[in-house]
Amino acid sequence: MRYDFQCQQCSQEFELELTLKEQEQGGERRICPHCQSSELTQLITGGAVLSGGLTKSFDAPAGGSGCAGGGCVGGQCPF
Repeated sequence: MRYDFQCQQCSQEFELELTLKEQEQGGERRICPHCQSSELTQLITGGAVLSGGLTKSFDAPAGGSGCAGGGCVGGQCPF
């Protein structure tokens, strides 16, 4: 899977392709390709939903309040 990150040292945003196991454990592959820092923040970006053989893309809503109706799991809204 691909994950978006921002480096806390140089502020560059970039994408890393990691296995689910690598993502859960962190590790040496989570390094900024620009400055080699391991101080990264994972960004919440759009995603895709696979349904009936079709892929539907979605993006985080503008304005940061896409779950005002309380639709997020556990009441925690990342938007």
